[in-house]
Parts: sequence; C-alpha cells; structure tokens
Amino acid sequence: MTVVATAFAYATPLLIGFVIDHVIAQKPTDWSQLQQFFLHYGLWLVAISLVCFAIAEGIFSYTRSHLAQRAAEGIVRDIREKLYDHMQHLRCTFHNANETGDLVQRSTSDVETIRRFLAMHVPEIARSCIMVIAVIPIMLSLSGAMTIIATITIPIVFLFTLVFFRKMQKAFKIADEAEASMTTTIQENLTASRVVRAFARKNYEIEKFSQKNATYRDHHYRVICLIAWYWSISDFICLIQIAAVLFFGSLWTVAGHISLGVFVTFVTYETMLLWPVRHMGRILADFGKTTVAAQRIAHVLNETQEQGEYSNIEIPEGDVCFENVSFGYEEGRPALQNISFRVNKGKTVALLGATGAGKSTVVKLLMRLYDCNNGRITIGGVDIKTVQRKALREQIGIVLQNPFLYSKTIYENLLWGNLHASEDNVYKAAETAAIHNTIQNFADGYQTQLGERGVTLSGGQKQRTAIARTLLRETPILIFDDSFSAVDTDTESSILQSLRNKMKATTTLIIAHRLSTVINADWIVFLERGKIVQQGTHKQLMNEPGAYQRIWKMQHNDEVDIIPREHAPPCV
Repeated sequence: MTVVATAFAYATPLLIGFVIDHVIAQKPTDWSQLQQFFLHYGLWLVAISLVCFAIAEGIFSYTRSHLAQRAAEGIVRDIREKLYDHMQHLRCTFHNANETGDLVQRSTSDVETIRRFLAMHVPEIARSCIMVIAVIPIMLSLSGAMTIIATITIPIVFLFTLVFFRKMQKAFKIADEAEASMTTTIQENLTASRVVRAFARKNYEIEKFSQKNATYRDHHYRVICLIAWYWSISDFICLIQIAAVLFFGSLWTVAGHISLGVFVTFVTYETMLLWPVRHMGRILADFGKTTVAAQRIAHVLNETQEQGEYSNIEIPEGDVCFENVSFGYEEGRPALQNISFRVNKGKTVALLGATGAGKSTVVKLLMRLYDCNNGRITIGGVDIKTVQRKALREQIGIVLQNPFLYSKTIYENLLWGNLHASEDNVYKAAETAAIHNTIQNFADGYQTQLGERGVTLSGGQKQRTAIARTLLRETPILIFDDSFSAVDTDTESSILQSLRNKMKATTTLIIAHRLSTVINADWIVFLERGKIVQQGTHKQLMNEPGAYQRIWKMQHNDEVDIIPREHAPPCV
C-alpha cells in the first residue's frame, strides 16, 4: 500500500513537468505518443489525470493507515494482556517494592505510547524510506547538479536529528517517571480519601499533589522546549534548502541548463523530500519516548514469577504441619524462628501474640505468598513447596482483617468466592456469616451496589460479607486472619457456633486478639517475637503461668481486649 501510494504521489510532479515541457512548450521527447495524446485531447485530460492520481493516492494512503491502526491495536492488546497476566504471577516482594500508581502508569500510559508509535510512525518510516529511495534516482535522471543542491543539507538535518533523539530520550524518561509519581499520588489520595478527611489533611494533600504536578510540568516543559528547538532549527535548515533550489534552479532555467518543467518538478520533489527527512526528528522523538516506555514495561516482564507453577503433584487433604520453620523478610531480621506445630485435619488451631509476633507471617507462608527459609510446611504429609501455588491456594479459604470488596453488587461480591454457587448456597453462606438479615434490610437487598472497596458498608458488615464469600469456596482449610476484629462479641459467638456446627470437617486456623474468639479452639499457639512461647488447650494454658493467663485475667476483668505491643518488632 505504501509503495503504490508513493508511486502515485511521485507520478504527479513528473506529469506536470512533462506537460510544461512537452505539451505546452512542445519540445521533442521520447514519449511522443503520450505527447500527441495530450495535444489531441487537450489539457483538461491532464487535469483529470491529476485528480485521478490524487484520488488513488488518497485511497491507498487510507488503506495503509487503516491496516496500520488495526495491526497496532492488535499488538498493543497482546502487550496489555501479557503484562497484566505477568503481574498476576509476580512474587509479593515485587508488589511490596513497587507503587500501584507506577504500575498503572506502565500498564496504561506507557502501553499507549507504544500504540501511538506503531500506528502513526512505523508506516511513516516505511513511507519516508521509500520516498527517499525512489525520489533521488528520479532527480538524478533529470539533473545531477540540481540533485546535489536539493540534497546537500539532508546529512546536516540527519546528524542534528540524532543529537536531538539522545537528548529527547533522557528528557522523556525523567518526565515519564515524574508522571508516574504524580499518578501514584492521585491513586493514594483517592484510595485514602476518608482518612484524609478524618485527619483534616486536605490542604496537605493538595500541596503534595501541587508539588508533584509542578515537577511533572517542569520536566514535560523541557520535552516541549526540545521539540520546539528541533522544529525551529530544522525548519530553518529546510527553508535554506528550498531557497537554494529556487535560486539555482531559476538561474539554470534562465541560462537554459534545465527546462522549466524540470525546475517545477524539482521544486515539487524538494518539498516532498524534505518533509520525511524533517519529520524524521518527530519520529525519533516519539521513538525515544517509545523506547523508554518499552523499557519500563520490559522491567516488569523481566521480573521473575513465582516458582513451582508447573508441578504435577496434587495436594491431599490432611494435617497441616509446621516443622522447624524459620523465615525473615529481610536478612538478619527473622520474623519466625524454629516454629513447629500441627493442625489436625478437621480441628481448629488459634494463633495469639502481640502485633508483630509473626501470626500473619504464618498465614503468608502457608499460602506460599513467601517460602520459608528453613524447615518445611506440609499438608497431608506433602511439602507445599512441591505443589502448584494455584492448586494449594484452591484448597485454602482466607478472610483478612481488612477485606477487599469490589465496586459491584453484594451478590456479585459473594459469587466472586465461587462463580458457580447456587442462590441457595449464597444465602446459606450469608446466614452462617450472620450477614443475611442485614442484607435483606437494605433497600435493594443482595443487589445493593457497593462503593469502591465496599466503603458503603461498615467495618463489621464488610468482614461478615468477606466471611460469607470465603465460605462459598468450601475449601478444606479455612483461615481467619483477625477477621472478627470489627464484629461485636455476640455476633462473633454466633458465627463461630455456626461454623462449628456446619464445618466439622474443615481444618481451621484463627488469628485473634480477643481470647473469647479462641477459647473453644482445639489447640492454641502463643507467639512472641517470632517464637512459640506457649501452646496447648485453653484449660491447659489457664493453669500455666505465662502470657496467656495474664491476658485472660486482663480481658476477664474488662480492662483491655487487645494484646499489648511490648517491644514488638515490625516483622509482619
């Protein structure tokens, strides 16, 4: 398409030159039959031919652009899907080290930069190359001297363009990172809008955003200045080039060295030749942006995914065992030290300890969000490191302390736990989680639309909704990570009683601060600074001097219902 469109574009000046020299001036030519044809039918046929050439060029140019746009959209769609899929399988350490706003920037703005380059400039590069390769031989065949005059500044423009490209690439990388920082600020502010209002920090947030916005403006302004300098200087060089063609062409035409038709053809070709050369600067500028965007995307795609995804070992149901497990998020700062305990199949084990004692770390290791440094964790005698993470996580249902709910209806949020669950099962799970009656009291019932992250629900309602969602999964292992902290004591007792009655075969792990949550557990493990300091049944620990007995007396006397945070390291 590009070749055909270029052929029609270059045929127009040749036809005009031919008509001036051999039809109007009637100079002899090797194309005498074409000359006689136009002389016989008149110049109106020339006008029709020029119109036809223009229409043909337009049709083929449109087809070229249409095909390029479709190809670019297809390529970028694949990039987006590959990037999104890759991020789903990256390790937790990657997500902990990277800001959400920056990842959003890479997945949207950077991908869009690549799309624009593929759709707009790749066809233009092909067109420019074909135009330069095709026009110079034609110009040489008309006049060697005029060809030298018409192309003498092209190397200068090209070298200037390379210098501009290098500067543009550096400037755009800085501007792109500044935009990512600004995006992160916006994302964090919108996510924490209620916290901002609660602490009356709106002015502070506005000032913080203004600083980020000003930084981005300054860096982007430098990019614009570079582009402006390039266009100004390249325009000046190109105008000198055109002036030289007009000056020498006029002299040589008057002197009879070239014909008027050749002169007109050269002037037309000069403008056609200089545009792709001059436009190459814009292409290289966008290419610089595209390389930066591609590098930022490649940085994510080159990150190592979670290992062990291709194991064929199936995980059986059975006891969950921690055997001499040690782990640290950072070298030299252990979060767990030589942890050993067993959760028998169908039994309930509770984890207690101060904030930072390592309770949630135990859960993360069991889910294989991280792998332990020493020791091993088994389910039914099978080391969980040898099984697929996906298969492992399908066996575990977890309710977090701060559950995430989607901006959908309550019913759709519940179904997210099991897309194939029947309506009756949804209602039963909601009843077990003591949220069914609450939902029924809403104006739209289960079709009530939730705000982002479920902000339209109270903390206790969100936790109970998340419990119901997890129960729908019907997994053999169930984890409650401080999932009753926003639920009142009576509702908590009701939920736990329902769970004991309906899920007797489920292996349950409960993390809690209130001892009322765990007194009926089959086994209680008390952690302190990453180590197990006590374990046993409620009755055994009550008769054993130690932290558990002390906390029970404090809560039994209605003093505080949380475990003190004495010198707790921030390891969770």
